[in-house]
Amino acid sequence: MQYIYQDLANIYEKLGEDKIYSYYSKKAVELSDLIRINEKTEMDKISNNIIQQEKDSWYENLYITIACLTVAAILITWAGLKYFNKHHPKKTETDNKTEDNVTIDKQEQYQLELKLNDGFAELIELARDNNPAFLSRFREVYPLFFTRLCNTYPDLTTGQLTFCALLKLNFSTKEIASCTNISVRSVETKKNRMRKQLSIPSDVDLNKWMMAF
Repeated sequence: MQYIYQDLANIYEKLGEDKIYSYYSKKAVELSDLIRINEKTEMDKISNNIIQQEKDSWYENLYITIACLTVAAILITWAGLKYFNKHHPKKTETDNKTEDNVTIDKQEQYQLELKLNDGFAELIELARDNNPAFLSRFREVYPLFFTRLCNTYPDLTTGQLTFCALLKLNFSTKEIASCTNISVRSVETKKNRMRKQLSIPSDVDLNKWMMAF
């Protein structure tokens, strides 16, 4: 039909019938466009089918490869365990001694934790009573913290060291105010001064900073 429309258009063009020529010429173009669209649609379908087949084939090969690798890994692991059990006895005298040493170390660590917990409880009581012995006892329980704090900030006064110790023990602002017999506002003022002196950012929790120091 496309060629018939085109021939008719050529005939009427030669006869000078412009309107009829335009009509058949337009029909020929429309039909040509329709044929091109149909061809493209069919080609897209064929292409999509080919791509889908390639994907299916690729995934199938992938699954087979994964399955083979999994089986191989299981076999290698099984063979390795069998070899290890055959050539390495489960228990030796050295292993037993090592386990005994680990047990002793755990017991010593447990004893140290008990002492630290007892010291912590004692410090809490001394702090709440505003006892003058608090700072010296704190230094005994937390020697590394105290020494590092003094070495890093040698200008800290005894009162400031006591304040830092209370923060290290995670005392809240109200608790510090209560045990030191000062107002909450005064505690907040001390905290701000401490931040500036130790160059601690305002968005950092002062208690957590001391506890991690």
